[in-house]
Amino acid sequence: MAKIDYVVAEKKGIVVYLENGKSYYGKTILEIAKLIKKYKISDEGYYGSSMDFATEHGYKNNNDAKLKFKKALKLSKKGEE
Repeated sequence: MAKIDYVVAEKKGIVVYLENGKSYYGKTILEIAKLIKKYKISDEGYYGSSMDFATEHGYKNNNDAKLKFKKALKLSKKGEE
């Protein structure tokens, strides 16, 4: 199964792009966590520049998209410890 290799901020949410070109949108931390849990992150995954300029994509602060993604990443790993 293709893994997540590219992540961007969009419309107060996150779009994850898979290695096979497919993309999926999640607005909430839970939705994003489910995508991460299902597809996993590629060893070569990276953020798009929109993650650094999140205010241009509906976020209040520029670091909010990365914070949301990091919280979703942490949530996706719950129960795996």
